[in-house]
Amino acid sequence: MSNEIKHSEQESRPPRTIKIEQIKQIYDYTKYHIGFYSTLLSGLIALATFGKGTGVGARYRPFILVIIIVLLIAGIAGALVASRIVYGPWGSKYFLIEKSWFWKKRLNWPKRYNWWWSIGDFCLIIEHYGFWLALLFAIVAFSWF
Repeated sequence: MSNEIKHSEQESRPPRTIKIEQIKQIYDYTKYHIGFYSTLLSGLIALATFGKGTGVGARYRPFILVIIIVLLIAGIAGALVASRIVYGPWGSKYFLIEKSWFWKKRLNWPKRYNWWWSIGDFCLIIEHYGFWLALLFAIVAFSWF
């Protein structure tokens, strides 16, 4: 007798739908981050532009540009998520994951790990952690230099 636990195919499959309330929360979360990134980017661009000659803008310009690029990538990933929610396949009570190439869950390779992912999941990770990466880079750059 084996000690391994057998899982049925149905148990290991990812969900095929998301409730409307859950997808609305993801959408609101993403909209908030896009607005937050836009505000931060405006301030950073102003700081880099107005400080051309001397001061903080000139001294930290390379670091500010890296932070701007990271926040732009995070904002683009967030915009992809928000647009794919709006233009995604909606049912009467659910968002239909299986009918969307962006949200459809794919099995990771190798299959023994049984890890499901989608392009939407990947974009949400980039969108969320882009801010923290930019913040960490800013703290390190401004404290050491």
